[in-house]
This record gives sequence, structure tokens and C-alpha cells, in this order.
Amino acid sequence: PVSRMMRGPLLVVFGLLCWASSALCAVVVSTTPSVLASSLSPITLSWSGIVNASASDFLSVYTPSTSDPEAEIGWFPLNTASNWITGAGQITFNLVNPHTDYVFRLWTVNASYVQTSLKGAGRNHTGFSPVSISDVVTFQNPYEPVQGHLALTGTQGEMRVMWVSGSSSPPFIPTVQYGLAEGTLDLMATGVYGTYDITMMCTAPANQSDFFRDPGLISDVLLAKLLPSTRYFYRFGSNQTGWSQVMIFVTPHPVGPNSEVNVVAFGDLGIGMAFESKYEQQTPSLTTINRVGQALSLPAYKSAFSHLSKHADSVGSTPPPWTIMHIGDISYARGLAWIWDWFGGYTQPVASQAPYVVSMGNHEYDYTGQPFRTNWTDYNTDSGGECGIPYYARFHMPDNGDVEAMYPPVKGQPSPRNLYFSYNQGPVHFIITNAETNFTAGSPQYNWIVQDLASVQRSVTPWVVFSGHRPMYSSSYQGTNTFYEHIREVLEPVLVKYQVDMCLWGHVHVYERTCQMVNYTCTDGGGASGSYDLEKAPTFHGPVHVTIGMAGNEYSVPWDSPSMHANGDGEWPEPDWSIFRSNVFGYTRFFANGTDLYFEFVANQRNQVHDSFWLHK
Repeated sequence: PVSRMMRGPLLVVFGLLCWASSALCAVVVSTTPSVLASSLSPITLSWSGIVNASASDFLSVYTPSTSDPEAEIGWFPLNTASNWITGAGQITFNLVNPHTDYVFRLWTVNASYVQTSLKGAGRNHTGFSPVSISDVVTFQNPYEPVQGHLALTGTQGEMRVMWVSGSSSPPFIPTVQYGLAEGTLDLMATGVYGTYDITMMCTAPANQSDFFRDPGLISDVLLAKLLPSTRYFYRFGSNQTGWSQVMIFVTPHPVGPNSEVNVVAFGDLGIGMAFESKYEQQTPSLTTINRVGQALSLPAYKSAFSHLSKHADSVGSTPPPWTIMHIGDISYARGLAWIWDWFGGYTQPVASQAPYVVSMGNHEYDYTGQPFRTNWTDYNTDSGGECGIPYYARFHMPDNGDVEAMYPPVKGQPSPRNLYFSYNQGPVHFIITNAETNFTAGSPQYNWIVQDLASVQRSVTPWVVFSGHRPMYSSSYQGTNTFYEHIREVLEPVLVKYQVDMCLWGHVHVYERTCQMVNYTCTDGGGASGSYDLEKAPTFHGPVHVTIGMAGNEYSVPWDSPSMHANGDGEWPEPDWSIFRSNVFGYTRFFANGTDLYFEFVANQRNQVHDSFWLHK
């Protein structure tokens, strides 16, 4: 063994030899394993041989392996490894299957290197040189069915299953095998698949080859004649592409005033990838997804609302039927196509267990040249040029919205869908809208909203829950936006006329709950300092508005204040109509039967309830 006194001089000599001859100390990057069993399998990247290691050195991630060396999808700073200063280290993380291969390239400081232009994930390589590249990493099944999720259709007894397979898959028929026992998947349904390509994207970066990635083949299968309140086992895929693992879902309770519903709701989730990339990432989303998964998996007698449910007397392992509502700003891909793969991979554990209801936000749709635009809208390029195409193709919500009257399909593109729609579940009528397309009086969406609310049978669904991405009320500094005022002026009279009970919004990355209110005025007898009690006020007083954009996005603005300073400092008094507000991350959940609705905000930290309220009929 070498003594500590000798180790220093030896390292100096070794370093001089390395500078003189790279063959004596070639930098090596290796992967373990080089063939991964399935999507999100762990992989370890190891490196050694770096002389004069710098905290600025980094390891880039490429897919496919033939990508331009300056067009990685992300990178790891080497100083995230504990022993990086020695010139060696390793990083272990989970890798999604994008139905192509990966390779990893190590870059070290070199002042003479100059990058030609920013590409891929947007890493500036000027001042660095690529010194080593790993072997190609592949997956055992290049066609693997992944990113599975469930969706409602608006018809009782139906459930939609969607997933993604590789574009190079041999001819196949998308198939779901399902049944009432894990070992007896004796029922089968088949469907169709589709895709989209770079020519369908509207603007940069989505329509540039350094940013676009083949999304694969997106399968869509409808299951029909399902029993209510029943656990089903299922798997999706085909003999040609392979099969998913066996999963479970529980069908919703029947629609009606004597039924009940369990809902998880949030907005602005996004995803946190294992590595750094061009845009900021929503790392809290991973904790939110984990917390939601815990809530969904609890058996009925242990679930969050077991004390309220008449179906919670079972001692078995079956969870109650849940639905997940994601109210806009889904993946935050913003033109970086690979982010959709990571989002679909990480949300599959929850989205394959409960129907995943999505609505459109600015980061799915907004782009230069979008059809609806006024002098008070603040539309920008928030979709990164995707202009809704991945959102249309990857999700399929109930089809009862009149979308084609507003935007006829463009030849060769997926038909616009998921713009606005409604469905009944248990004792609740849910209506989903958006403010990225025309919602003003007389527009197709506005007319549809009025018609939909007017047709609600309150004897069947006593509750009405309205949702959209952009809110009409917010006490954040962002809430002073005149756009919100126009939403309120257009839609609030309709909500009041048809006695909408609760409105769920996203966009502002906070949690905030108002009183029952109309035109900034609490109509239930109190305010933040009042003594009203919703438990004793069953009469309709106006909707309760709840902003639930706190699921993952880390960008936030301060609360609004008349004493706001230019740097954002100042006192932030809470307006009377704002009953509870918080900027911690988490999710919401609520339960409703024919007479009672109970709502909770659950913070990620310690998984504790931070706010709750009742509404009564």
C-alpha cells in the first residue's frame, strides 16, 4: 500500500504523465447495465481518469445515440458525485424508455473549445471538450408499452386505456386484456393507435430537429360494459410489442344523488427529470405524485374519506374508486419533446390506477399566431411551439365539447380535442373549460358552457364543479392581471345563474381558497375575519373558488400588496374574500355524496392536511 506521504507526489507525477500522453490516463465512461430490463429501470454511470477535475465538468445525456454532440437532452454536473474531485465517480438514476437508445458523453474544461450554437437541452459547451463517450445503452424491448393511463369517456360503464409503444413496432392491434381476478384476464378489447410528427409543430423549438423526438405510437382502447364500483385487473400491449405488467383500477360508483365520489385535484404539475435541462424543472412534482399514489392505494376502510363513505366497511385490499383531475400545465415540455416521455413514465403509477382527467393550460397551447387573441390576453409562446398537438394526441377526454366548430382539424394533424367537456360522476356534474381559446360571450365555447350548465339535472347530480386553468380570483401579485378580470366578467354571471358550487383553477402556483363569493364580495355572511360557518350554511351563496396550482412548478410570485416595493418586498395583507392561502407544494382531494362535499388541501411536507372545508345541500 502507498503511504499518505507518498500519495501526493505520486498523483503529481501521474498528472504530468497524463498531460504528456493521453494514452496513459484515458478518461473512461461506463454504464451498468448497458441493456435495461424496462422503462424506469436504474442505471449507474461511472467515470474515471479525469486529471485536474473541475466542478464545472459535466456528463451529457443523448437519445438517440446518434444525436449531435451539442444536442443532449440533459446533463449531470459531475460534482454531484461525492468523490468527484478525485477524477472518478458514479451516478445512479432511473431511465425512461423512449423507444430508442441512449449514450452518455463526458465534457471537461478546455478554454479553446467554442460552441457554434445552442442546441438540444441548451447547454453551452464553449470552454469544454468531449473527452469520453459511453457504450450505447438500450432496452430489452424497444417496443415496450409504457406511459399507460386511464380516461373517462362520459358514459357509465366505460373506461379508456391509452399507452405508447415504439414507432418501429411490427404491425400490431392495440389490446387490453382484463378481468375480475389477476390470474383470469378473460375479457379483451382492441383499439387504434396514432402519432404526430415534427411537421405538425407550429414554431420553434418544437419544430426543430434538435428538440423534437419521435413520440412513438399512441394506443387508445375503449373498455365497455364494466360493472360499477368494481375492481378490474388489466394489462395492455400486444403479442408483437409485449405487454405491460398487470395493473388494477376500480370503476366509479353509479351516477346519482345517492352515490358518492372521491377526487384528487391539482394543477401545474410538470415533472422533475433525473438530470438538468434547458428549462427549470418541477422537482416537487415527484413528491406530489408519490403522495397521490399513497392516497390512491389505501384500501377503502383506510382511505382518506373512509369515515364519510358508505362503502368503507370492507376489510379487503380494494381501494375506493378515485378520479384525478389535472387542471392545465401538464408536462411543461414547452417544445422539448423528450419531457413528455418522462412525464408519462413517472405518472403511470397513479394515472394507470385512476382515470386521469386533464384540461388545457397555456403551456399546452399558447403560441405565436394562435387564432384567438385580444388586447387584454397575455398569450405568449408558452407551449414552445407545440400548439396543443401532443396534448390532443396523448390524451382523449369525453367528446361532448363542440371543439371542431371552433377549430376544424388541420389536414394531417390530430383533431383538436380535450378543449372543453363535461361528465357526471357520482352525485357531481364536472365541467372542464379553458381560457386559451375563445371563451367570450357568443363564442362556441361560451355557448356550450351555458347549454351544458342549463342541462344539468340537479335531482341526479346535486353538485356542479367547474374548472379551468386560468383563475378569475387570486390574491397573488399575478392575480392583478386584467385577463382574470375578463374571465370573471364573462363567466361569473353564468356560474351564479346556474348555481355552480365550486370552481377549481390552476395557473398561479399556490393554494388559495375563497369564501362563497360574487364580485369580490363574500355572500355567505362573513369574510376572513367573519364568523360564518359553511357547515351551517346549506343555501347557495355563490361559488367557492379554489386555486390549486401548487403541485410542482417552483416559479411563484408574491402575494399582492398596496405597499409592494419594486423588489417584491412589502406587507401582504390577505383580502377578506381569501379564507386560506399557502405557497407550499401538495395536492387537494375531496369527497361528495348527495348532501355533503368535504375538501382538503394536503401538503407534501409530512403529508398533513393544511386546509379543509365543508359544503352542504
